[in-house]
Amino acid sequence: MTSNTLIKMQYASLHAHLILIFMVLLMGGCNTAGQKTESLMPAPIAITEGVVAPSVARQDLASSNEVSIFYATNRKPSKPDDGQHYVTDFDQNLRLGVANIRIGNKGAPADEIYSQAISPDRKKEIPLLLEQVTQQTVVTNRPDLDVISSETRAYLKEINAALVNSRNKDITVYVHGANNTFYRSTVQAAQFRYFTGRQSVVLAFSWPSSGSLVHYGVDVKNSAQSYEVFARLIKLLSRYTDARVINILSYSAGARVASPGLNLLAQVQGSKPRLGMVYYAEPDEHQVTFFRNLANYLHLTQSTTVTVNFHDSVLAFAETYNAKPDAGMPDPGQFSDEEKEVLIVKLDKPNFSVIDLDGSKIPGLARGEHGAWYNHPWVNTDVVTQFLFHASPAERGLVLKKIERPWSKYWIYPEDYPARIKKLLPELKERKAP
Repeated sequence: MTSNTLIKMQYASLHAHLILIFMVLLMGGCNTAGQKTESLMPAPIAITEGVVAPSVARQDLASSNEVSIFYATNRKPSKPDDGQHYVTDFDQNLRLGVANIRIGNKGAPADEIYSQAISPDRKKEIPLLLEQVTQQTVVTNRPDLDVISSETRAYLKEINAALVNSRNKDITVYVHGANNTFYRSTVQAAQFRYFTGRQSVVLAFSWPSSGSLVHYGVDVKNSAQSYEVFARLIKLLSRYTDARVINILSYSAGARVASPGLNLLAQVQGSKPRLGMVYYAEPDEHQVTFFRNLANYLHLTQSTTVTVNFHDSVLAFAETYNAKPDAGMPDPGQFSDEEKEVLIVKLDKPNFSVIDLDGSKIPGLARGEHGAWYNHPWVNTDVVTQFLFHASPAERGLVLKKIERPWSKYWIYPEDYPARIKKLLPELKERKAP
């Protein structure tokens, strides 16, 4: 019996206990949507060192607490023609708009919030508040995108204007995980934009998650109904915007949307999505399905990164529920020898990398933590630098390891990662992404 199998057995015995813990957590402090208010993630090392946010952007952050992002959703509005409140019910229409998020409580001075936000020793939590939602257009479920409405053209023109005014010329699409309301999906995307000094164009794809792990089964079902809409969004952005590339930041069960969505695009003849960096943070998707899909569309991406955590308590819960190993907590023993051989050949490419989030080797990262991409300054620094600078793992200070898995190598954070990235940041700042 492998050590990985033993880990899974240990976590499986905690199934009912985990559900109870999650229910208690969900009964904590709530926002207007009935969910705990999100707090701003720790500042990436890149911004505490003054590299990511140039002087102009720094002045901008210190002068305003508000961050605007674009959004797309296939959630239905709570009432007909209500473009401000969305619920768990879904359809195949794509609703597009802008969300305004406040960093910190209303009335708090912007320069004070900014000083707290970039401090590596932040003492107080900084709340993320969704202040305004403006739906601007609806893209109906059509077989093609040859004809779009004037409202949709105006929306895409607004995205292009944002690209002109942005230091970074990519669009980064954030795909949230399970247990997410519309509120949570948009504020998580907004904090990424905030910590690039508002120098990135970010769009949140809010698929209809229920906002409760007690209803995780609803999220599994809804994600399976959402990937075609997501694929339509990527086609729309690729065809009608001036973005250099479309980046994808997919978190947890967001892989159930992004992975089959990108695979669908790869199957469409003549489809040319302009994909850049694709980053799967601890993907909650059946490992065989996930890696098969990846082998089909990897060639369309500039690079694809997968982070794995063999002690992730949330993925352990998901694996127990689904009775299948997740890509973010993979079990090589579940692959047939033929599948291993095919995947090793197809995924052993320069543009594919796996990062092991070993909590025992990353100071401050809890062993079973889920959400390291924003909760831990080492990991969120790596995410920000990868997306802004299109840097390889080695250029970002990670260290290569080799092992027998369905891939031939993986990357880790070395003990001296903070010193490494601080040394590399000036070089990354001077480079231009391809």
